[in-house]
Amino acid sequence: MKEEMPLLISAEPTTTLGEALHLMHEYNITQISVITHRKSVGSLNNSSLMTIMHDGIDFANQQVHAVMSKPLPEIDIHSDHAEAYRILLSGNSAIVVCENDLPVALLTRIDLIDFWVKRYAKYGIRFHFLDTHSAEEIVRAITERTRMIWIESPTNPLLNIVDIGLLAKKKTSNIWLVVDNTFATPFFQRPLTLGPDIIVHSTTKYLGGHSGLLSLLNDS
Repeated sequence: MKEEMPLLISAEPTTTLGEALHLMHEYNITQISVITHRKSVGSLNNSSLMTIMHDGIDFANQQVHAVMSKPLPEIDIHSDHAEAYRILLSGNSAIVVCENDLPVALLTRIDLIDFWVKRYAKYGIRFHFLDTHSAEEIVRAITERTRMIWIESPTNPLLNIVDIGLLAKKKTSNIWLVVDNTFATPFFQRPLTLGPDIIVHSTTKYLGGHSGLLSLLNDS
């Protein structure tokens, strides 16, 4: 992995699949934009490359343009964070950032998370990201400054399970335990019976039939 990662890592349509895969491994990334004449014309990600490899396509000679996916959505460099969040939370894995209609960077969900982590650090708020396979590891990370534990169980898409009951017992009363129950929905799992403080659901996912439900905040 290079010491300084470029803001925009891309391939040409005539780049071979082998070269594209090498580029992704070099920078430890899972997707790249396909750009020609300074215009985004397609995209390529790790999962699609693995599928292509399984199908026996010649990586050494096959060019990107023959197998690339549609271009990633674009956003102007002066757009606000809310617009970036809206696009990324609409099922897009990344956004091509443009300045004067020319692509200059690639923005992912991790970039937005890093932004807010640094932003809140100015106010003394710290975030720690842990492997939630082990509830014991989460418990060991608790300090006197811990005020909230946020978990998802089961996780999407890997279906990792967190011992919600154990966390609820081990945490102190001044720590909020928040459980994202979106994947299971209340039909299959009711975390409140296990002792957490707050339960979160995304009603536009499984609970609402994937966009088949609208949530109203008020009468208007």
